[in-house]
Amino acid sequence: ASALGPCDGVSIDASATTTPSPLMSLSLAILDVDASAQLRTAVAAAVFDPSTKVATIPNWAVPEGMHTFRLTATDGVTGLTGTQLVSVTKTTVSHPRVVVEGASDLTFDGSSGTAVTASAFFSDCYNSSNAPALAFAWTVTDAAGSNVTASLSATTVLSRAELVIP
Repeated sequence: ASALGPCDGVSIDASATTTPSPLMSLSLAILDVDASAQLRTAVAAAVFDPSTKVATIPNWAVPEGMHTFRLTATDGVTGLTGTQLVSVTKTTVSHPRVVVEGASDLTFDGSSGTAVTASAFFSDCYNSSNAPALAFAWTVTDAAGSNVTASLSATTVLSRAELVIP
């Protein structure tokens, strides 16, 4: 489950969703049986942007607590559907937001290296002027699942970090 701070809304990114045909529709539903009318209305009104495949529910519509959403993709030619559940927990604590540029899972063979870059930032409503610097911790595993992070180097500049895998 993803953690949201007090002034964070929910963004559902369906950009990795594919169908056999180019005619795909995306829909979103709230599964919480006790969801407020405000949240239900906001979810019903959420529209996926055709180019980015992202739908946003504004922060004012998401109350504190855990919420589960169902994303449904429907192939417009075959009628086949696929679903994904997304759970978020909204708290009164401002959590740093972390964005890994590119895929969150990366597989490559050992003959070539790669670099992974991530950015982290505090929520807009959090006064970060007195906050300690954000620290990044990387976990890299080999195909067998063994941790190999110790042999790698990472650099951090302000709120951006790069991990280089030789």
